[in-house]
Amino acid sequence: MTGIVGLITTAIAVFRHKANPLINKYLIILLSVLSVRFLVRGFSVYLNEIPTEIFTGISVFMVILLGACTHLYFRDLVYSKKWRVKDAIHLIVPFVVVLLHLLNVQQRYEHAPTIRMVYVALLIVCVATYNFLSYRLLRNTIWSKKRGAPFLAKQTKAIKNWTVYLYTAIVLLGWMIVLVFITNGFNYNRNGNSYQITIAALFWLAFFIKLLATPELLYGYDFMKIKIETLKKADVVLNAIWIVDTRPEITNQKDLKISGIVTTNLNSYIHQIESLSFHTNTFRNPAITVEDFAQKLNLPKVHLLYVFKYHCTITFVDYKKMVRIHDATKLLETGFLKSSTMESLAMEVGFSSYKPFYTSFKSITGGTPQEYSKTL
Repeated sequence: MTGIVGLITTAIAVFRHKANPLINKYLIILLSVLSVRFLVRGFSVYLNEIPTEIFTGISVFMVILLGACTHLYFRDLVYSKKWRVKDAIHLIVPFVVVLLHLLNVQQRYEHAPTIRMVYVALLIVCVATYNFLSYRLLRNTIWSKKRGAPFLAKQTKAIKNWTVYLYTAIVLLGWMIVLVFITNGFNYNRNGNSYQITIAALFWLAFFIKLLATPELLYGYDFMKIKIETLKKADVVLNAIWIVDTRPEITNQKDLKISGIVTTNLNSYIHQIESLSFHTNTFRNPAITVEDFAQKLNLPKVHLLYVFKYHCTITFVDYKKMVRIHDATKLLETGFLKSSTMESLAMEVGFSSYKPFYTSFKSITGGTPQEYSKTL
């Protein structure tokens, strides 16, 4: 049952992976391996002639491959890196460990005890290493990421919850198999441990059902399309980021002195800020500062800082990024790429290089510039 549901989930992931930034080749490998593993387990009752060590090797190979694929999946989810030759090392390691396992089961081999020690140590090191690498990556990126503007909060929360769920699942799977091997003399007893197999099958069945029951994970968010439509209709373009109905709690004496006048003119200030942002090319200047922007608005710098400090959910730096990404979407819609490159687009809207442009575009819209351009 788990294997069949897994194959259905994998098929949907394959179909949607180009349009959904939450799916990449490593997640597809992960889902495929899990599905095949449980299918093999289901048919194993009819395959008694297959040696136990084969099933042991399959489990060892699976747990290390899943650890490697999960780490690479998280890395690509964060950085969107293309395939590199050194990535092959992660996929070769499972084969090396299985080879040591096959040498270990050859009792006539004079160095079998030594091979067993190396094999077990390598298995534990692999599981621990991939757990650590994935944790460090997620802790420093997705798990520590602030939600930012309200219209991105749902997406950010969903991605964080999904990565926590997947990471926890892989950690539990890895150490459960290590524990089973140690308690059974480093062999997979397919006739015993039935309760452990049942628990694992139910756990991963719930995992697949969660994917199927959470459309944003398999199908992705269409935030860019929604956002662009909102931008076309709204008087205040980035209405979601401004806080105008709540009076802030202010303890800074300098801020208290200007709070009255800023509050009185708040709506006017916001309209001036957005008018200059979206009706001119002010932010195409990569060196523009908050002082420069305040001068162009003909506002005191302290008033502008006050607005972003108490009446905006994002910083001025993040606001610049959002305006520039909005500018980029407009240029894409008017055919900018017909005569220029993505790198030129990044420079045109005010980014210093393509990398921060790409990162900001994906963070703000939920998709890459290339994915967005394909929808036009």
